[in-house]
Amino acid sequence: MTLAQRRRGRSTKYRPPLPLNDLLRQYQLQVADVDSLQADVVLVGLDRHFDYKKLTGAVLAVRAGAHFITINRDPLLPVEGGFLPGCGTMAAAIEAGCGVTPEVVGKPEPLLLQEAMRMLGSNPSETVMIGDSLTVDIQGGKAAGTHTLLVLSGNTSLEDVAHSSIKPDYIYQDVAALLADLKS
Repeated sequence: MTLAQRRRGRSTKYRPPLPLNDLLRQYQLQVADVDSLQADVVLVGLDRHFDYKKLTGAVLAVRAGAHFITINRDPLLPVEGGFLPGCGTMAAAIEAGCGVTPEVVGKPEPLLLQEAMRMLGSNPSETVMIGDSLTVDIQGGKAAGTHTLLVLSGNTSLEDVAHSSIKPDYIYQDVAALLADLKS
């Protein structure tokens, strides 16, 4: 069952980034004001304007009984020249404040990939999860039963792979190397 099916007509606490707000409204989910404690759900997505007010509102809402959901647990967002805090960093801050572990509806949970495969008419044996994180992308692919491909252009190094129990099926330096290999 999707989030929209479970929460239709109920308010969702925490003002996520505008595209996520628009998506929630498209599925007739009400978005509560960040100051409202009348929320059924605290939904955490990547928010480049996350601040103390939003953190406080989310913590108080979860402590008051709102269901705590995060899009993913990715702690870092790769950007040109380095990294920024990812959705997982924000979820961890809220979790630390309220003592509640969020339900994860995106990577590494298999639901996202399973739904994508269903929509595409694909199955795990013909699907490859490509990502730059062992603990989010590759673990998610493994959980969904797909092939996995790690690109080293993100936050994972070969040394990380050597020390991890999570092993990708394929490793490429970056997406350009993967594309070059596919073209040959």
